[in-house]
Amino acid sequence: MTPPSRNGPCPCGSGAKYKRCCLAKDEQEHHRAANEAHEAAKKAAPPEPDEEDFEIEDELDRNPTAAAAVDRPFDEDQAPWELACFAETNETFTRARARDEAWAAIPALPSELERLTDDEILSRLEGLGVPLTKTTFVAAAHAAFEGRSPSGWAIAAAWRASLGRDLARGERDFLALAACELWRRWFPEEPSTDALEDMIEEGYALVEEEKGDEAFAVWREVLDVVLARRPEGARTLADVKAAGDARYLSAWLEDWLDEVHARAQEDPGTALTGLRLVDELLAALPDQGGPGGGTMRAARSSSTSRSPVRAVPGSSWARAWTSSSQSSSQAER
Repeated sequence: MTPPSRNGPCPCGSGAKYKRCCLAKDEQEHHRAANEAHEAAKKAAPPEPDEEDFEIEDELDRNPTAAAAVDRPFDEDQAPWELACFAETNETFTRARARDEAWAAIPALPSELERLTDDEILSRLEGLGVPLTKTTFVAAAHAAFEGRSPSGWAIAAAWRASLGRDLARGERDFLALAACELWRRWFPEEPSTDALEDMIEEGYALVEEEKGDEAFAVWREVLDVVLARRPEGARTLADVKAAGDARYLSAWLEDWLDEVHARAQEDPGTALTGLRLVDELLAALPDQGGPGGGTMRAARSSSTSRSPVRAVPGSSWARAWTSSSQSSSQAER
């Protein structure tokens, strides 16, 4: 629309010239609208980085795990639950998240979901467009378990696909962790892969407290689930998809070996229990390899050649070592 001429008739219909009628008022309104637009643009623009931003960026450059937790939703990582648990205690992640008010306002960490009631979780899910009941969730969990994907992450992926829109970072993490938390509460009879990781971490905590026998008891439960979910013909943990991330489980078994070795001298009974459990695993998954390559069986057999492990009576490895040692001694004679 062409603006009125200063000397032309005022558009208001008064009959006076525009400059003597509504010009001043219209200019004032124009300036007010321009100022509002400028302020809105300033608010919408990302804030100028300050000293804390630069500190956070430096810390993220030094810690790739923290950078992964900050830069993308947990469910985009190969080990999402492990990453979410890491974020819980990482100061750099906490500082970075606090800089984003919208993200920080949403419960989006495992402990934050744990503090919510069932109704609070369901209300937030409905607000995101995911109406849910306990019955429908348990049915989805059953389907995920039968499909060898027993985790809340699989359920959340289906929810997200049904929405047909992108979610903000906090919303996406909430959606996934809500599914994980509801699985823990409503379908405990079939532990999710996240629950198995929690049990493994519980065992680590017991090891730190010098409670090796209790740690092995917890890890025994994990092993029972892994073996129960082993499909016919499986030879490594990578073949047991329903048990979780094979790399994480392989690293755990390596740590188990180290713990057995460390305890063999002072607590041979506990160490023997650990060795027998690993024997059972190796019988079921004979080609299992460790994170560094090679077979777990070779790693376990290697550990029995260390003098502390030989002190464990009754171990098949100890017997094998004793037998080979005696044969060597006789040959030398």
